[in-house]
Amino acid sequence: MSASRQWRYRMFLGLMIVYMATACIVACALLWTTVTQYKVENISDTTENQFLVPICGIKKDLYSDPHMNCDLLDHLSYEKFVANGWTKIVYSAKLNNQPIAIKTVNLKGKDITDCAKTKSILLCHNRAAEKLVKEINLLKELKHETIIQMKHYCAKTSEDNLCMKYAVIATELGDPLTNLKLLQMTWDQRRKIIQDLANLVNYAQHSPVGVLGLADLRRPQFVLINGNMKLTDLDDIIVGEPRCVTNADCSSTVFYLT
Repeated sequence: MSASRQWRYRMFLGLMIVYMATACIVACALLWTTVTQYKVENISDTTENQFLVPICGIKKDLYSDPHMNCDLLDHLSYEKFVANGWTKIVYSAKLNNQPIAIKTVNLKGKDITDCAKTKSILLCHNRAAEKLVKEINLLKELKHETIIQMKHYCAKTSEDNLCMKYAVIATELGDPLTNLKLLQMTWDQRRKIIQDLANLVNYAQHSPVGVLGLADLRRPQFVLINGNMKLTDLDDIIVGEPRCVTNADCSSTVFYLT
């Protein structure tokens, strides 16, 4: 091989080595940046990640409740998404080949996302879970044909240590009461809806827990089950007579079923 050809070969080989070394350096730098960024993001997420916090225990007074069944609800397979709101998300499932609705905390709901702007995600999640616990307690007491029937529930809210509260409710599964459905109803079906609402008002006036006030009385709070209208969202119910100190207090937008 001539001297000129050897020189060109060495130049080519040297350029290839420099090129490959540069490529390796760039690749390593990108990999390191990605890993570092992942670690930072991961740490940032996990410091407020409720899934790294232990779930609260079950209060002892609930062990004897026949509706309390965490083992059953923890192993149910959710079939499909049904609806969601500011606090809860609802799925459908099957229990003994019968369709049921499963309510649990909506992690992406407005209640939690707005709260998390100024407070810890654990605190915000636990506040949302407490609203489900309130609904569980009301469903235990309010037994009426115009109120959704609870099948089972799971509530883990013991506060022995810092922990994440957990609440799931299994109820009857109904059809949403939409405007289209109302328009398609016959007069007899609409009259039945009015009768159901009147029955609910009468029951709420004499409920076993006292007079009930609804702070969020809207059509989406009801479902239809076998042609019967039932109230399905109870976490905003206010129990007890309203107390007015000023005229402003008495002009509250809360609707009391009295």
